[in-house]
Amino acid sequence: MRYLAIHDVDAIQKYVFATGRLREIRGASALIDRLNREESRNLAKHAGGDLIYYGGGGIAVDFTDRGKAHEFCQSISKLYVDETYSATSTGIVECYDENKPDRFPMALERAYARLRQEKVSQYRRTQLLTNSLFKSCQSCGIYPASQYISREEAFVCQSCYIKNQQSRELEIHKHIWNKARENGKQIYFPTQIDHIGDPNYIGIIYADANRMGDRLPCIRDKQSLGEFSKVIDIAVRNAITEVILKKCNGSLQVMIPLCGGDDLVAIVPSKYAFELAIDYIEEFQNQVRQNLPDKVANMLNSKEVSACAGVAIAKSHTPLSELFDLSHDLCKSAKQRSYDIFLRDKTECPCVDFQVVTTPSWGDLDEVRKTEYLLNDKIRLTSRPYTVNESRKLICAVNALKQQKFPLSKLHDLFVSLRRGKDQAIYSYLHLYVRARESRTLKQRTALSDVACCLGINNVMLAPWKDWGIDSGTLQTPYGDLVEIYEFV
Repeated sequence: MRYLAIHDVDAIQKYVFATGRLREIRGASALIDRLNREESRNLAKHAGGDLIYYGGGGIAVDFTDRGKAHEFCQSISKLYVDETYSATSTGIVECYDENKPDRFPMALERAYARLRQEKVSQYRRTQLLTNSLFKSCQSCGIYPASQYISREEAFVCQSCYIKNQQSRELEIHKHIWNKARENGKQIYFPTQIDHIGDPNYIGIIYADANRMGDRLPCIRDKQSLGEFSKVIDIAVRNAITEVILKKCNGSLQVMIPLCGGDDLVAIVPSKYAFELAIDYIEEFQNQVRQNLPDKVANMLNSKEVSACAGVAIAKSHTPLSELFDLSHDLCKSAKQRSYDIFLRDKTECPCVDFQVVTTPSWGDLDEVRKTEYLLNDKIRLTSRPYTVNESRKLICAVNALKQQKFPLSKLHDLFVSLRRGKDQAIYSYLHLYVRARESRTLKQRTALSDVACCLGINNVMLAPWKDWGIDSGTLQTPYGDLVEIYEFV
C-alpha cells in the first residue's frame, strides 16, 4: 500500500490581502511562496516521501508509510502557523494499492474531495478583539497590536509585523525583471500603490484555470500528475511575463502578489488592466498547448486548458482586499460563461468579466448585476462576461471611436438612455447616428457603423440592442460596457 498526502494553505488569497498595505501584501506572498516551494519540499525530502508536485500553496507527496504521511501533514501545518502566525493549512492522507493501475486516480479524486470537505467543515480559530484595554492592529484590524513599526508609525499585530519584515523579493518579480533586462526594458515593482495608478485608478486582475477539478481525476499516475502540475505552474509564470513585456514600451510599474499553481493576481495600471487580462488568458492557453506532454494530453483527451479572468478597476485608495474580492467574483462570473459554452459546444473558451468602480460603496456582484444591470426580465443592460474574441471586438470598437474623436459626452447620453427602456434607447441611438459628423477629416458616423458591426449588432433598426440568446424577445446591449471601459483602453 502507498499513502498519498495532499496539503494546501487555507484561503491563501485572504491571508495575502488581509491588509491593504502593499509592503505587507508583498511580504505575505513572498513568505507563503518560500514556505511552499522551499521549506515544504525540504520537509517532504526529510520525511522520505516522493514529491509529486508543489506550488500555489499546495503540495502532494507519496509515502510508503502511513505514519510518516500523517507526520508530514502535521509538520507542514505547524510550519505555517509558526512562520506566519495566522495562516492555516489543511492536509489529508489517502491510501491506495500501487499494484492496481486504476487505484491512483481513484485515490486522487477521493483525496481532493476530502480536502475540500475538510476545508469547509473545520473550525477556524481566529482571535477577535473584544477587550477595550487592547489596541487593534492598525493594518488588518483582526488581531491585537503587539508590535510598533516606527517608519510607518503604526501599531500592528504579530502576523502583519512578520509580513512587513519580509525583505525577500517575489520569485515572479525576479523572473519578469530578468526577462525585461534581456529585452532592454524596465519593469518596476513599487512599494506604494499610488505609484501604479494612472493617474488615480488601478486595476486588479484575478485569473484561474478552468475545470481543473474535472481534469485531475483523469490523470492515471503520479508522474503524469507531477508533469501536468508543473506545466500549469510554468504556463502561469511565462504567460504573465510575456504579456507584461509585450505591453511595456519603456517602463511599467506592476505587482504580482500571487502567482502559483493555476492562480494569478496582478495589480497593474488601469489603462492596461483589461487588455492584459485578455492577453494573459490567451497566452496561458497557448503555453499549455505547446508544453503539455502527449501522454498527459491523451489522458485528458485534449491539449487545451483554458483560463478565465476578472478585472476590477477602481480608485487607488480603494481597499485592496475589497478589490480582490470583486475581481475574484468577476472571475467566477467569467468561468460560468466559459462552462456554459463548454457544455454547449464542447470547446475550451477563455472568458473575462470586468467592473469599473466609481463609488466608495460596492455591494455583492450578483446583487448589483441584478439591480443595476437588469431593466426587466427581458432586457439586460450589459453583455458581460465576454469571450476573448468578443473582448477584442469591444476594444476595437473603443479604438474606432477614439480615432474619430467621438465626443464621450454623447456616449454617456446614450448610456443614460438605456435605462429609459428599449424604444427610448433606439430613438437616442438613431438621433446620435444621424447627427454624427461625417466629413473628409472626421468620419464619426462611419465609426458608429463599424462599432455596431464589432459589437454584433446585426439588426441596425434594433441598435443599440441585440438578442440576449436566452429566449425569444430577450435583449442585451454592449454599449454600456463600451462606455464603462472607454477610458481604460
